[in-house]
Formats: sequence, structure tokens, C-alpha cells
Amino acid sequence: MRPREMQVVQGPAAKAQAPRPEPRYITVLSAEPQLVYHRKAVALCAEVNRICLNRPLRCVVEPTRGTRENLRLLAEGRADFAFVQADIAIAATEAPVRPLALRASPAGDTAPEGPVLPRAAWTEPRFTVHREGLFVLVREGSGLNTLSDLSGRRISLGPEGSSSRATAARVLDRVALSTPPEDRPMTLAAQWPALCNGEIDAAFRVTGGEDGAAPPAPGTLVLRPPWPYGPSDTGAPATAACSLRLLALDAQDTGSAAPGQRAALALGTGAPVPGIAVSALLVTSTAACADCDAARALVAAVARRIFGESPRTVPPAQCAAPAR
Repeated sequence: MRPREMQVVQGPAAKAQAPRPEPRYITVLSAEPQLVYHRKAVALCAEVNRICLNRPLRCVVEPTRGTRENLRLLAEGRADFAFVQADIAIAATEAPVRPLALRASPAGDTAPEGPVLPRAAWTEPRFTVHREGLFVLVREGSGLNTLSDLSGRRISLGPEGSSSRATAARVLDRVALSTPPEDRPMTLAAQWPALCNGEIDAAFRVTGGEDGAAPPAPGTLVLRPPWPYGPSDTGAPATAACSLRLLALDAQDTGSAAPGQRAALALGTGAPVPGIAVSALLVTSTAACADCDAARALVAAVARRIFGESPRTVPPAQCAAPAR
């Protein structure tokens, strides 16, 4: 939104100055402010704006409800880039998007990255911003050991309309359950206290765990519990930390066609258990945009530096606003 125009009395020196070009705004869609997509979008825009300081290009972050809303807004031409969950983007065949290749392909280049690339290839490591684990949390001593044990139980697949919920539902659909569980949609922050208060028996959440050499093992996706908790969505009082653990998602329990790749997951410093991981992507629209291709190319180059560890520098000359 542009500031309201004001009439200013200018002196001779001011009149001699050339008018500044109208800035070009690049919009990056993220997720809720407390989630990893938003933090990475902020980091991306901060670096773009640092490179383009005092130049007519601005990168702005727009918080959203996640992947599904991001795909819709991109399709409507209301943004330039978006962080999305790969399994949801691959299934949304009507969304005219393509992922950015953040690393070189096995052939040694970053192409192809356009719509000609089969969507199944979007899970290749060169497109991955980070991996996200499907964490299924239960209380210690609950007697729940597999997804099949959730028959007739109270569970939360995540927030209504979220991509985390869609992924969890697809995994659970592949499990033989004698009685359908009772699902209670709630925010991810509310799941922690709801588990400890006994409001639900299991919580599903897809989130970017800490992926690296940190304990308990290299390459393990780790979910750090946010102790202590705050009040839950249902108005129950705040709860101190309780003892939780992860369900192991064995291949025979979820089926070989589960959306994602096999991965090791851990809760805090607990022992890793087998699970599922999906890729997070940075995508852009396939729609032609004559006045924004250069600006989008700049942001893509910065993304490769931050998320793909590209050694190439990004020259500020690319920050020039396009001709209109």
C-alpha cells in the first residue's frame, strides 16, 4: 500500500533532482508467524532488501495459513514466491507453479526447473529447502504403540484446512482402523497442552525439525517440545510439561505409498524412531510476467545462496526496477 500523497513546496535544488523510480515489490508467501516457513521467508526478504538497499526493489513477506492458501494466491497472481509442502503441491495439479532448483542437478546444472519437469521429481534434493517430519505424539503410558492403536481414540490431525492436516489424513487413511478416531481440529500450539490435559490421545503435526548433526543422530529430524505450555484452545488451564513420546511409523503400518520419504524422527533428546518426511519447496508461478522476471531472478539467486549454499554473489545491479 502506497503512502498518501502530500503536497510539498520544493526549492530549486529539490526541483533539479530526478524523481525516484517507483519501487517494485516482490511478495513471498509464508505461513503463520511462529512457523518455520515464515522464519525462512523473513530471512530471504531480509537478504534481498540488504542487497537492494536504496534501490527500487523491495521484498515483503505475507503470512498465510500455509501451503493451500499459498498455492491459491500464486494461481491468482497475487504473489511472486511461496513456501509450500511438496506432497500438497504435487497433488494440486491445477496450480500453475514450479519449484526453484536450489542446487545443481546430477548433470551439474540447475535446469530444468519449469513445468516440463514431472511433478514426481519435485521431491529431488536439489529442490528441497528443508525436510519436514510427520510427528505423531502420544502420552507415555498411554498403551498406544502403532497407528492401528488409534481406533476410536480422540486425535488431532492439525488445524482445519492446513496442509499438515491433509498429509496426516492421507497417512491415516492407509491404516486399518476398526473404529474411526474422533478428530478434533486445533492449532499446533494447542496440541501440546491438549495432550497433557487428556483432551486428545494423539496429535499429528508436520513441521520442519532440526535436520543435521545435532543429537540424537546425524540426519534425524528433531522436534523440540515448547515447555511449559500455555492454555489450550478449549480454555483448559495451562499445563506443566508432561511425558510424551513419538509413535513409530513403520512401513507396514503406513503402506509403501505414504506421501514422503522414510526418515528418522526424534522428540527432544529421545531415541530416533522410524517415520515419514516431506520436502519443503520454494515455488513461483509459471505465468508470464514481463515486468517482474528480472526481480524474480534476483530473489531466486538469493534463495540459492541461503538455502542451497551457492557460492555465487548477487550483484546489486539486479535490483533495478523494471520498465513499465
